[in-house]
Amino acid sequence: MIDIKLVRDEPDRVRASQQARGEDPGIVDAILAADERRRS
Repeated sequence: MIDIKLVRDEPDRVRASQQARGEDPGIVDAILAADERRRS
């Protein structure tokens, strides 16, 4: 599981990691959007 704090603080690093593993880096944006909705 990825720490949400890491996703918030370093989204580009998480996107690069996703892409390097052959996964969709767009999931990072979805996670950030869901986190923003939850926090507001």
